[in-house]
Amino acid sequence: MRGLLAQLSIAGAIQILKHLIGRPRPRFAHGDELVLGPSLDSGLDSFPSGHAANAFGAATVLAWFFPAVRVPLFLVAGLVAVSRVLRGSHFPTDVWAGAVLGVVIGSMAAVGLKRWPSDALPDLLRTYVPVAVSTFAILWVLLHPAPAWSHEIISLGVGIALVLAGGLVGGLAWTYLEGEDKGPLRIFGRLLLVIGVAVGCAPWWAAALLVVVLVPLGLAGLHLERAPAPASAHPWATMPVWRREALAVGTALVVLAVLRSVEGLLPLG
Repeated sequence: MRGLLAQLSIAGAIQILKHLIGRPRPRFAHGDELVLGPSLDSGLDSFPSGHAANAFGAATVLAWFFPAVRVPLFLVAGLVAVSRVLRGSHFPTDVWAGAVLGVVIGSMAAVGLKRWPSDALPDLLRTYVPVAVSTFAILWVLLHPAPAWSHEIISLGVGIALVLAGGLVGGLAWTYLEGEDKGPLRIFGRLLLVIGVAVGCAPWWAAALLVVVLVPLGLAGLHLERAPAPASAHPWATMPVWRREALAVGTALVVLAVLRSVEGLLPLG
């Protein structure tokens, strides 16, 4: 019943937005020309993607009741969204907006409007918002070719410096601080890693947006760290401090290199 409610709500919201925005589908678009405006014409209903919204809405409802299969559900929804782009039915930003809308409406249907602010919204802010912002930044990288090297060398250098600084801060926190004192510096170091990757391959506004999203998340993680927790036997926890930080920095630099290599891979034109 909740799944049906979600699908009906998504269908209504999608149709209203599609015809209010009136974005042409890829086959009707002309180069870089952007034509938007209310329209009931066929082919001027690209944004947002109904298939992506329905897929992510259904995945959100099912994941609420069957959390053990959350990852496969969202993988299937993601494949549906990607297929809409590969078929030429939508732009990547269409399916991104559809996915966001599907998750929001699906969570409302699964939890109920009265319980949504307390039971679902915190999880959306903690998990889905960072994922949505990161995905949008990656889409931007894929859709926009790299600027002239003379301009991007600055952002690349700053990004690498931030990544290295993040590893250094994290290592110093683990080495020289005790107990709760190392929590803030550890989280700050992780934020520097993520922001460094964003600065190195995405526009500056994407890094600023990530800061806005991730700082509250980091503060929430700091409160969780102050609660007593059992000792972890995970290999990551038993690894020597500087080796662990070197691995984190190396991973961030690899991600940065991969994202730089795919800049403009899916040009809008």
